[in-house]
Amino acid sequence: MQSAILAIELPPDNHTERARWQSFSAMIAKIQGNPAVREIAPTVWQVDFHKSPDALARLIVACVEFGYAYGILPLAADAQWLRQESALLIAKTGWKIDTSG
Repeated sequence: MQSAILAIELPPDNHTERARWQSFSAMIAKIQGNPAVREIAPTVWQVDFHKSPDALARLIVACVEFGYAYGILPLAADAQWLRQESALLIAKTGWKIDTSG
């Protein structure tokens, strides 16, 4: 396994949960600074095991400690993320996506 995506179930939005989420965020701040950890969304991270094998474990420990439900999607290869079309791609294919609405 090359990497994994960890997604945390978003807690309900209330005063108690906001405070707990802030404490959780403070606990994982060091993990988020790790170059092997890429934040995809506020509750979703991709972890590269070749760069940092313990980063996923630290995220899981934080989830367990704060009682957050989570899911893990293992990836056999490095994730291939879609990027905005580049001028080179348009030149090669002649395709351009109209995003004007």
